[in-house]
Amino acid sequence: MLLRTKMIFYYGLIILLFILLFERVPVKKEVSAPSGFIGYGLYNSEGELVDNGDSIDQNSCSNEFSLFLSQDLNESREYLVLVFIDYIQTSFITNDNQIMQKEICLQPSDKVNVPLEINMPSEAKELSILIIKQPNFMVDKDDFDRAIKTEDIITLRFPVAQSNVPLVYSQNYEVSKEKPVTQVFISDDPDKLIIKTVENANSTLYLSLGNEKSEKMDYAIVALHNWKQIPLCGEFVNYYELPKQSHIYFNFKVPNVKEDSNYQIVTFPHPYKVDINNPKSSFTYSTHRLHIKP
Repeated sequence: MLLRTKMIFYYGLIILLFILLFERVPVKKEVSAPSGFIGYGLYNSEGELVDNGDSIDQNSCSNEFSLFLSQDLNESREYLVLVFIDYIQTSFITNDNQIMQKEICLQPSDKVNVPLEINMPSEAKELSILIIKQPNFMVDKDDFDRAIKTEDIITLRFPVAQSNVPLVYSQNYEVSKEKPVTQVFISDDPDKLIIKTVENANSTLYLSLGNEKSEKMDYAIVALHNWKQIPLCGEFVNYYELPKQSHIYFNFKVPNVKEDSNYQIVTFPHPYKVDINNPKSSFTYSTHRLHIKP
């Protein structure tokens, strides 16, 4: 009799807990979309999505596209669109205006379609579109967290013609004894990768390139000053071949400026070898944004 009384008590306690639980947890009929989302894509003139890394029709002299960009964030944000053909910045037409860069401002939850008409030379091999987040933002001194976030550049890369392009590799580098820890980095000491957030014009810094893979890696490298391509070590495009698991570096001059400005170096892995089956071939790796003072 005592055992039966205990069992009834325990069953009653369990039922009571379920009742309290369901009374305190309301059932949500709607689930809001998550915040912190940025969406992007390129559509051709037929309205079809061109997957990142997919090929572009090289038989058309003038290619018309629509660049889709959306965000669901807790703030308004500016973006800047840049276009490159074979790693050289090029102009494009949008809304009947020929420009070198297109600034877009999105509200916290917003989207836009930007028409792009890009003139493709017959010898073009690759089309690249870079979307810079918050292009007018300048990193403050020792603001390391914000500096690291500026490394992220939205990238779309498309092969225009598949062919083996012979690369002329730069020999302007030294080999570091240190192991590679990142793909690309700006510092004032090639063996100590310490972030420089602010630098004076005309100073000398070091660009370190790393390859942690067990096979060699090629990079095409470009420099952007206030989002305009400028020469780096005398060349608009530099090609480097990194042996497996290697860390190389070279020095370069920070550009001369008359006012505070932004400077960033962008590397394109697997130049002229973009392949939709190799997602990393459609990436870019960038240094953090450097704030240059006159």
